[in-house]
Amino acid sequence: MAGRDASPPRQTLRRRHRSSGSLDDFCDDRSPSPLPHIHRNRWVATFTYVTNCAAGWALTKLFVSIVEQSRYGLGVFLLTLLPRLNRLSHLVLRWPLLVLVYALVGVELILYFLLRTLVAALELAVASPTHRRLRSALRRADDYAQWLACARALDASRGVALWQADLRSTRYNWPFVRRLRARLRTARSQNDWRGVADTLRLCSRPNVGGIMAPELFAVSYAGAPKIVVTDFVDEVAASVDWLSSTCSDDERTKVCRSLFGVAREAYGATALALSGGGALGTYHFGVVRALHDARLLPDAICGTSAGSIVASFCCCRNDSELARDLYDDSALSSNLKCFESTPWECLKRLYKHGACYDSERWMDIARWFANDAAIQNMTFLEAFERSGRALAITVCATGKKAPPVLLTHKTSPHVVIISAIVATSAVPRLLPPQILLEKDPSTGELRPQAGSELYIDGSIAHDIPAAALREAFNARFVVASQVNPHMQPMFYHAHGDAGEPNRWGSVGEASWRGGYALAALELFLRKDMAAKLEFLRDVDATPGWSGRVFTQSPKGCVTITPRLRWSDGFRLFSNPTSASLRSDCREGRVATYQKLAMLRTRVHVERALQDACAQLHVDRSADRTGGSLAWATPQTLADFPDVRDTAYDSGADFADDGL
Repeated sequence: MAGRDASPPRQTLRRRHRSSGSLDDFCDDRSPSPLPHIHRNRWVATFTYVTNCAAGWALTKLFVSIVEQSRYGLGVFLLTLLPRLNRLSHLVLRWPLLVLVYALVGVELILYFLLRTLVAALELAVASPTHRRLRSALRRADDYAQWLACARALDASRGVALWQADLRSTRYNWPFVRRLRARLRTARSQNDWRGVADTLRLCSRPNVGGIMAPELFAVSYAGAPKIVVTDFVDEVAASVDWLSSTCSDDERTKVCRSLFGVAREAYGATALALSGGGALGTYHFGVVRALHDARLLPDAICGTSAGSIVASFCCCRNDSELARDLYDDSALSSNLKCFESTPWECLKRLYKHGACYDSERWMDIARWFANDAAIQNMTFLEAFERSGRALAITVCATGKKAPPVLLTHKTSPHVVIISAIVATSAVPRLLPPQILLEKDPSTGELRPQAGSELYIDGSIAHDIPAAALREAFNARFVVASQVNPHMQPMFYHAHGDAGEPNRWGSVGEASWRGGYALAALELFLRKDMAAKLEFLRDVDATPGWSGRVFTQSPKGCVTITPRLRWSDGFRLFSNPTSASLRSDCREGRVATYQKLAMLRTRVHVERALQDACAQLHVDRSADRTGGSLAWATPQTLADFPDVRDTAYDSGADFADDGL
């Protein structure tokens, strides 16, 4: 690089001892940057910032004083309509508008938290002592067996078994599901492979008959749906296995290959998305442990900011290495040392370099999580080939309107993972913007990615990139683990959630958490705050990237939300201890246990289709995009009239949410 020729002699001598293309050549904050515009004069930057703030304050005061005089108010409004004054009107009106809307949102936010506190107090007041004791035991469970025993005890005290045994419910199309199950059983018992194949074409929808409706899993503390749903899923998986194992002639094999290839594409895959959250990312280790114990860890794992550490940890290790390192609390806590600097050191570094922490030090910390001992400077493609799991990391290009980028082994095969981890963690003023590094597959030499674009924290725009994961991996079901402290308080399930029943009504009854009036008020406040923030973003009133932080979707198809403590806000930028890591992992596991029944319902059919495709050697090129209804023949539709137009199954395609 041209910048190296201008290096001081001491740094030149220091670099002679480094190997060609070493990572330090691109991470040394003390060396001149290959992009001079990255390191601006700090005095100029400070002066510009202060000047902008002063100008904004002055313009705000000017606008308010003018508007207060009614005779000038109409004149100001008319001036904003003139084409040549568009830029000036935006500059004049932006700051008053921002202050006004933020003030309104602040008032609504206070009311919202008071409302949530009231609902929590009412729920505690109406709970019986037995229920309070069992729910407390749920949160303290050490493993899934202990948790399940407490959950079933709670369900038994509420009579959930009667609801599960009853087929009837308005939450799903139970007549359609029952007929599909009966037809599969009859066709299999008569060795009618064509009948099984025709019925499976209808069963390959991700939400056929509404069996994945969240309300079906929100009645039981164990998260279990109705018995007919479980039986139906088992029958579909058994029929897929039976049909794939009975392909004895060319005609049947050809039909089955076409069927399973299309069904696999239509049903889609499952992906795990881990949010940011600073030091609170340790909760994700508990989520991964619970999924790993249940053999439900998806093959595609996405991480953003702090979540990228955990995602890389899982995808850079093979199965034996993951089982060895995942449960080693001492090794995990000893390697999570990102926040070693004292506040005084951070302030000095912020003053000198414009960021609180050293990106080179963070890359060294990320090496252990990226399994650098196995393959030095591992890339996305090397991680996929080693573990069989697809890693995805979200980063944001600098610039207010720059779109987010999803790095995968398909789009960025030779990008070095540790550089992506630091880039997605580069919160402005915490870390400097980062250039992604690529490794030459032939020589192993490191070089900046073509274009040398700068990237910052991925959670700014896409903390949970559900749409991008669907495009990259056909992930129609995204399991999100959300631990961001500014996102999680906004989660409120008026009708309950999987493994978290509503306590305000009898079992199976459509009830509202806290009562209808409080639930409606909560929804109004939450939606109105979101609408105001989206308005500020759309009129370009928010400074920098801040407009995108609170307006993105923080959810997946199912969202795991470990229970955060009030004290967690004070340890966002502190290193975890072994004790805090164990506590966080327990909370993450318990939150995941609530969703396991829903995940099993989804994954059972998905894995049956994958096994059938592997057995019949179905190539990915045979897959076609489309819904199951495109395969149904007129005769099939005549046999199942409910599929034509039914309120229960109208959302079976789920183009938006992936269910």
